[in-house]
Amino acid sequence: MAVQTTAITNSFVVTVDPGFRCFSPGSVVFDDRGIRAIGPSGDVVVPAGARVIDGRGRLAVLPGLVDVHSHSSLLKGFSENAQLIDWLPEYQREHQVLTEADAYHACLISYLEALKGGTTTVLDMYRFLPQGARAAEQLGLRVHLVPYAADHPTKKFFET
Repeated sequence: MAVQTTAITNSFVVTVDPGFRCFSPGSVVFDDRGIRAIGPSGDVVVPAGARVIDGRGRLAVLPGLVDVHSHSSLLKGFSENAQLIDWLPEYQREHQVLTEADAYHACLISYLEALKGGTTTVLDMYRFLPQGARAAEQLGLRVHLVPYAADHPTKKFFET
């Protein structure tokens, strides 16, 4: 299968290179293997046959966002207004019956939601870490998975 190259040209381009440079107008050339060229529009060579998106006056190209505190869950929105200490026992009930398949699907949903909002890197604290890694790899999301570390003398926390 041929690699499709795309160029976004004449846009406001923000980088996260060591100089945090911005280009206006700037261009980015990329394919399914990554970014191939980035810089001022006049300096970036767009390969023949590339799909070109002209962003003149309407597009900004930004790096992916990073979420440094995430918890995948099947209970999102379940108790938005609850106090943490009251909510934790409810959250623990999910984890007492959670299967590896459930965790995979919870991560898949959470990571799709992140990508839809422009987040490309997530630090996620959840269970069944290999399932989170599988979901992230399938979607192309960068993920840093960490196990739970919690202690409260009057609450029963599950083992990880």
